[in-house]
Parts: sequence; C-alpha cells; structure tokens
Amino acid sequence: AAPGKGTGFVIYGDNFENRAIVNLSHPGEQNITAIGTLVQGKLTGTFIIPASSTPGLWNVTVHVRGKISNDNIQYPIKGKTR
Repeated sequence: AAPGKGTGFVIYGDNFENRAIVNLSHPGEQNITAIGTLVQGKLTGTFIIPASSTPGLWNVTVHVRGKISNDNIQYPIKGKTR
C-alpha cells in the first residue's frame, strides 16, 4: 500500500460479520480504520492510507461485537522514511 492512496484488502478467517471494524496499527501512529464487507465468507474493504503514514509492516486487527482478532498479521505500507 502506498501512502496517500486507497488500497483494497481481503481477509480470510472464521466468525467474521458484515461491517466488522478492521484496523491497521503501528507504534507511534494513529490507527487506519476500515469497515469490512462480508463477501462469501471473506472480509473485504478499502483502507485509505494517509500520506504521512510511516512505511513498514502494520499490524492488522479485526473487531467483531467486542471481540478482537489479532493473529500477528502484517500489512505492508510502502514509502519513503520520514
């Protein structure tokens, strides 16, 4: 994913629901949040990556009805280091 752009995602797993909250997190940064759409058992959506985002691997978490899935899944954000 490139800062300043939108990027789609597909997450495979169990117990997902339509409109689940999907976050990207990175130390020292604000979360990047998207609302997922459930399509044939897969959670899909689009992250809008702020231009100021720090490049590197960001942690992915999925929030469904107060439960959090955090299986150490990493999402790469490209760009120049600040």
